[in-house]
Amino acid sequence: MEKERKNSTFIRDLLVKVVLIVLFVLLLMFLFPMPNLTTFYDAVFNDNVQSMKDAAEKWFTTDRMPKEVGDKKTLTLQEMLDKKLILPFLDKDGKECDAKKSYVQVVKEENEYVLKVYLSCNGKSDYIIEPIGCYNFCPNNSCTQETVTDEKTGEVSLKKNETNNNTNPVNPTDNSKYKLQYLYTRTTKSGTWTVGEYQNNKLKESSTVKLVDTRTQYTGQKKISSGTTLYKHVKYAYEDNWTYDTDWTEEVKSLTDNLKLYAKRTLYTGQKMIENIVTTYKHVKYAYKDNWQELDYSTTKRTTSDKVVLLDTRYTVRKTVKTTNGGWSNWIYDTTYRTSKPTDTATKQWSSEPYKTQTKTSWVVKYNSFKSRTSLPTYVDNLWYEYLYKTSEECSIDCGGKSQVDMYYYRVHEKQTTYSYLYKYRTYSESSSTSTDEKVVSDPTNYVNQGYTIVKTEYKYKINNREKYIADTKWTTSITPDSGYEYANEKKVTKQISYVNLGKWVTNESKLGEYTHNVVTRVQYKYRYNSPKKYISDTIWTTSKTSPAGYTYTGETKTESKTSYADLGKWVNSKSELGQYTYNVESRTQYKYKFYNSESKTESKWFDSDPGSDWVFANKTRKIKIN
Repeated sequence: MEKERKNSTFIRDLLVKVVLIVLFVLLLMFLFPMPNLTTFYDAVFNDNVQSMKDAAEKWFTTDRMPKEVGDKKTLTLQEMLDKKLILPFLDKDGKECDAKKSYVQVVKEENEYVLKVYLSCNGKSDYIIEPIGCYNFCPNNSCTQETVTDEKTGEVSLKKNETNNNTNPVNPTDNSKYKLQYLYTRTTKSGTWTVGEYQNNKLKESSTVKLVDTRTQYTGQKKISSGTTLYKHVKYAYEDNWTYDTDWTEEVKSLTDNLKLYAKRTLYTGQKMIENIVTTYKHVKYAYKDNWQELDYSTTKRTTSDKVVLLDTRYTVRKTVKTTNGGWSNWIYDTTYRTSKPTDTATKQWSSEPYKTQTKTSWVVKYNSFKSRTSLPTYVDNLWYEYLYKTSEECSIDCGGKSQVDMYYYRVHEKQTTYSYLYKYRTYSESSSTSTDEKVVSDPTNYVNQGYTIVKTEYKYKINNREKYIADTKWTTSITPDSGYEYANEKKVTKQISYVNLGKWVTNESKLGEYTHNVVTRVQYKYRYNSPKKYISDTIWTTSKTSPAGYTYTGETKTESKTSYADLGKWVNSKSELGQYTYNVESRTQYKYKFYNSESKTESKWFDSDPGSDWVFANKTRKIKIN
């Protein structure tokens, strides 16, 4: 109930604050309206029109003017841009004007030409029309070229060109009276003051910026004391703990992050050739290698040993259950592929034959190690020979006279095809009947507790059929074999050449001396092993039992007194308004300025003579006919 009351109070206060903010914004808009930018926008539009007009006056030379009364010649803004007569310009909103609709047009009338400049921009279009009196002086220059008046005769003629000293008189056959007019412009300025909002940065006062007011504001924090229960969490890490082999081994081990090779050497032994008649006897050393075979499930129980390992045990449990008999439903097509037909139950019966078969092929290891004196192809029928390594081994049978032959080792995979099927099933319901439920499970405890009886126990083993092989062969001059060897009942008589074993292994071929015949090598290794030690790398205390990522809660807690500070979250205009927020008080000074916004307005007008005052001659004249 208290929680609902707090939520209601919070929503009411939030709505009141939103309404006050809206009223404050509306008041500001009423007191400080947006400055009038119309004059600025008009000035931009007028400047763009003037740019088009200036460029057109230079382009429309006599040969480009219309020839007959009523004829028109038009030059679009796009053509002016393409001819590089004018640079691209933007309107008041920073957008390009319509280059196809905007144009400059010259129309030939009875006694003069009329220039029309039309500009169409985003949301605004307007035009100006200016007579550009042009008579017989047009053939040499543009129609707005300056003219001179003869003080004695009053005749108007073209001002001399720097490259052409000839002037053409005004049409001598025209008896009309004319007078010259002069174009003047003037710019007037006005402005207004607007007052801005309080701001933090202080500005430098000038003729357009004046300081109106300053104020100091304050904010602070409220002190909060509380007792907090902390929970201890630790992060565990592991440090390397390496041990090293002291003895050499010929075993090739698979390297991992915790098993590294740190030393390797090659040993050599050989024979010395003796030219005499020697009888040598063959001795062999036998060894055994593991050959593990995984047996299928069987009810035969074996005694486990280092050669017999129990892999799994499964139980067949059976229970007579009472089910409800009734009519069978229509056959339903199952959508799950199965390796065999599912077991029928009292309420579900599967079709005897599948209605769809799916095949899948896979490779299964047949031999982990298989050796051959010749290199085998990768794939032969349904076998895949995975190459492992090649060694040089002693040979005594079918060796072609060689004592050493290359032996290739492979891992043999056999391609097997597995099948899965889709079956139909139907359900059975309503009437009661008794049936037998039989299951194969790995743990019968729960089933026995539910009334099932164990009817069969099966075991799965793997056994080691150790294979005997010749690990070493050597020939000696004595029929008595060395320790660990057996006489192979084979001897050789060499009339001229015999070999004597060095009888030891050396670490470099140069140490073999005279024993450089039938050299045999063996590679030995030393490894280093890492048994990482677990230790606590970091300890943290948090306010939650839930451990951060990578940490573990230890179950240890402690209580800690804590002082915190809450921000007021706003600025007030006096320290008395801080209330309880009197800690870590901060202050700031704000400034309010008024700004002068100036506006300029330019107007043009034709006069018969200098009007004086603030009018400025625009360096343009025109001739008008006097009635």
